[in-house]
Amino acid sequence: PSGRGPRGQGGSGVDGGPRGRGEGGRAQPQRDHGCSGFQNGEAAVASEVNAVNKGTQPQQQVVDPPKWAQSAAKAFLRQELLKEDSNYWALSPKDAFASNELFFPYKYDNFVTNFRNLKCSIKGEVAAISFDDDAVKKEQAAFPLSEVDRRGNKRFHNHPARQLLIDDIKNGAGTTYFNCPRDLRKTKSEYAEFTPLQFRKQFNRQKQREKEEVGWQHRRNLKGAAKNIQRNADLSASKE
Repeated sequence: PSGRGPRGQGGSGVDGGPRGRGEGGRAQPQRDHGCSGFQNGEAAVASEVNAVNKGTQPQQQVVDPPKWAQSAAKAFLRQELLKEDSNYWALSPKDAFASNELFFPYKYDNFVTNFRNLKCSIKGEVAAISFDDDAVKKEQAAFPLSEVDRRGNKRFHNHPARQLLIDDIKNGAGTTYFNCPRDLRKTKSEYAEFTPLQFRKQFNRQKQREKEEVGWQHRRNLKGAAKNIQRNADLSASKE
C-alpha cells in the first residue's frame, strides 16, 4: 500500500486532486449559511436610513469667496489706505471687518492678517516714494539747471510761460490758434521771451499732451467702470 487516499476524496495525498474538490474533481459551491443575505439586508437598511437623513436635514451650500489677492475687498481696502486721512488707518481690525459687506465672506482671522499685511505694504511703498522724492530734491539742489540751454535759449519747463500755456490750451487756445501759434505768442510777454520756433514747438507739444490726457482719462474711466461691475458681481455672489 502506498498510503495514498482515493482520488476525489479531497485528501492531501499526491493523487488526491485539488483540495476541497468533490467527486470527479469538480469545484463545490461555498456555503455562506445565510450570512451574505444578512449582510445585504444590513446594507439596504443603512442605505434607507441615509436617504431619510438626507431628506430631513438641510444641506448647507458653502460658497468659497474669491481669492483675496484679486478680490474687490482688497481693491477697496487698498484704495482707502492710499488716502492719508482714511479712517481705516485708525480703525481696529474688528471695526474694519464690520465696516463693509465685502469683507464678510472671509474668515475673520484671515482678514486680520491680510489687513495688517496690506497696511505694512502700503507704509513701505509710501516710505520708498518719499525717499526717492527726497533724493531727487537733493540732486536738483546740488546740481541746479541753468535758465538757458547750451544754445543760449531759455528753458521752457521751469519758466512761468509753461503754466500759462497749459491754462490757455485747456481753455481752447489749441483750437483758436490751431494754425497760428505766433498770434498766441503775441498775447503775453512771457511768451515773447521765446523765439517763434521755440514757442511753436511747445505749443504743439502741449496740444498733444492735452489729447493724450483726454484719452488716458477715458481709458481710466472704462477700467474703473469694469472694476465696479466686477465688484458688484462679487458682492452679489457673496450674498447668495
